[in-house]
Amino acid sequence: MTKDPSVPWNNARNVDLAPDDEDDHRQDSKTPVVNIAECGDLILSTRTGSETAAVLFRVDSHRLKARSAFFRALLESSFREGVSVRDVHEKIRQDGAEPASAPAAWLPQIDLEELGSHAMTDLLRILHGQDMSYHRPGVRHLAGLATLADQYDCLPEVAEFVHQKNFLLTLNKKSKGSSGAEVSEEHLRQKILVGWLLDYPQWLTSCSQRLIVRGSSRWVDDDVLGEAKQGVWWDLPHDLEAELQARRELILETVNSLVVDFLGPYTSKQRQCSLGYSNSAECDSFQLGEAIRFLSRIGTVQVQGLIYDTHVGEPTARSISEIISTLRQVPSYQIDQHHSHCGLRTKLTPPLQFLQFVLDYGVGVCRDCWKHDRPNSRWSNAAAAGKWTMPHVWSDWFPTGRPRSCKEHEAKIKALFTASARQWA
Repeated sequence: MTKDPSVPWNNARNVDLAPDDEDDHRQDSKTPVVNIAECGDLILSTRTGSETAAVLFRVDSHRLKARSAFFRALLESSFREGVSVRDVHEKIRQDGAEPASAPAAWLPQIDLEELGSHAMTDLLRILHGQDMSYHRPGVRHLAGLATLADQYDCLPEVAEFVHQKNFLLTLNKKSKGSSGAEVSEEHLRQKILVGWLLDYPQWLTSCSQRLIVRGSSRWVDDDVLGEAKQGVWWDLPHDLEAELQARRELILETVNSLVVDFLGPYTSKQRQCSLGYSNSAECDSFQLGEAIRFLSRIGTVQVQGLIYDTHVGEPTARSISEIISTLRQVPSYQIDQHHSHCGLRTKLTPPLQFLQFVLDYGVGVCRDCWKHDRPNSRWSNAAAAGKWTMPHVWSDWFPTGRPRSCKEHEAKIKALFTASARQWA
């Protein structure tokens, strides 16, 4: 059937009408039906690519309309699906029965495709005021449930149920008590999705921060997304995917600019060694050579000719914390015993410590800011913030170690990483 494009989500593919021939419109009585509502008046059919047979659910259309804007628009409107369901109900009444008490084979059916039947079962149970079939759902199941709730416009109802059951709090406590093994990227992405859709801010903030710092295979090469990476969390909705990638790239650009800002002056005519010894010029040359050798060895600087440039660099896939930690290992190179405070180590250590402090403090997405103040919270496509100067005392930047407000925190972090120029010393 040709579906009206104005129906939300475009999921309801087909509604079976009741023709005059009774045997034609009734379903195969052998097809198993999951009774979400014993007195339901509608059949929903779901199928995924991994399932060979459809799964049928008997549901109460009145409950669905009351708790899901999608089903309300679908069933109450003048769209073909809603009209068809009402026609079938009227046909059943003309046959002397009520839809709520009629056999499942008599009821109208709506086909919903590309959905996981397990998550759909729990979504329908929640919308009918019932407990989930999973008493201790994992993060993956909750991510699938949240995706369906977003798709069928019933997030508040599902979020309220999940919070009442303390599912997220229980999972959070369990993860804190784990052995500390490395969490997979997919697990982080699932928690980001759940944190955003089901209103659990700490998961969104902490896991988005970890993904930004660690990096994603999704951002390195889109071709890595095979069949095993087809969940919604591999392309986070509501602009989150682009925002997390943009934040990582801006942080990487900041770290890169820090190295260039301190290395560049050694290539100028201005003397960097301020001790005034007869070998100060030699000290600058020595420091430049040792710095380039160290930075090349750790993979943060590449010596390359510009006469014919054949290489276009891509952002590194390494962890940002790992890069900062490696840079902090730069030795205290000395041309002799009198030049103990010359070189990159003395200059790089304070700003690197500050950057690590900022990363630890938080570069993740704040749910409240992203929901209510997205234009100001967004880093991607943000206008350059002008020149930024590193504070001499960190407590001056964050009084008492914490910002006065979330917006103040967001503004300070964003100003650092979107600055057009930075003064590190």
